[in-house]
Amino acid sequence: MRFFWAPYVRRLDRMAFELGLNQPLPPGCDERECLNRTRTWLTCFCVNGSYATQFGKMSMIPLNDQLARNSRNWYRSSPLICPFDIHLCAHVDILLLFADFQAVVGRGSLQKRVSEVILHFVLLYITINWLLQGFDVVFIAIQFDEKLSECGKYWVRRFAADPRSQRKSALRQPFSNSY
Repeated sequence: MRFFWAPYVRRLDRMAFELGLNQPLPPGCDERECLNRTRTWLTCFCVNGSYATQFGKMSMIPLNDQLARNSRNWYRSSPLICPFDIHLCAHVDILLLFADFQAVVGRGSLQKRVSEVILHFVLLYITINWLLQGFDVVFIAIQFDEKLSECGKYWVRRFAADPRSQRKSALRQPFSNSY
């Protein structure tokens, strides 16, 4: 199945960088504009991170982005926040967990592949080195599975405790009206 939107992910990232959405907020920026800039950057982060994770591509936006790392409570930062922003923060949190897993397992070193044959030899070499060094990828995967489960439970509690995510009018409200 072909994904027609895939080329647009890279354009989205370039536009976000060109607009400086990854930079600290400019002085004189009103609250709504600050929220929209942050929301747009976090959305770009999620689209890019999801695309990179699903298709094994390099992420254009570093998955250790400082704004993303500190966004867990962003949805509480203002009364102007959209009811859907809690879900954006949850998505960012899950992607950061995936980034941590990739960093531990060493996915970044496997991105420079010339062909499938070389990749298989590299994987075999890395697996043998892991075994010789006592690196247990199954144990690490189980640990991260537990962390993912804890993350899911954390966000379920947050969703239940947040009055804005419980409003039925929030679900009927068009997304564009919340800006």
